[in-house]
Amino acid sequence: MGSTDPIIAGVAGRYAKALFELALEQGALERVADDLARFQAMLEESEDLRRLVRDPVFSAEEQARGIEAIVKKAGVDAITANFFAVVIRGRRLSVISDMIRAYRALLAQHRGEVSAEVASAAPLGPEHRAALEIIPKLLKTGVLYQARGPEAAKVLGTLEQYSRQMYA
Repeated sequence: MGSTDPIIAGVAGRYAKALFELALEQGALERVADDLARFQAMLEESEDLRRLVRDPVFSAEEQARGIEAIVKKAGVDAITANFFAVVIRGRRLSVISDMIRAYRALLAQHRGEVSAEVASAAPLGPEHRAALEIIPKLLKTGVLYQARGPEAAKVLGTLEQYSRQMYA
């Protein structure tokens, strides 16, 4: 029976959950997260690497040799290196980006982080920013906040000012 948790539903989520649980057990959550972030950055920068990862023309052996060389050069943790080997043996390397996203989501959930993205067709006015002032109250209760998007700097500036007033 499949999971109803959207983070771990599907193949990518199951692989990510297995990696997360192993990293948690080994005290390596952050090392693995850093390794995965570096690999994702390399994947985004290199057309050749994207082709190796996604093109079914490459055999598992060819993928293993290529990824092993990259992993060795990058100096990734043994847990991450073994994870890549398992993914390649299972012929699932084509969904590695989904696995990385799922791992990040599991890690954020573990940390108690809540993410929100502010998207607006026009710059936010004072009344809209005021509505976002609920976020510092969440911060006060121990919920972490991460902002992305073009309005994030303004929102974070408002949060910083609000926080200074509250905690001054």
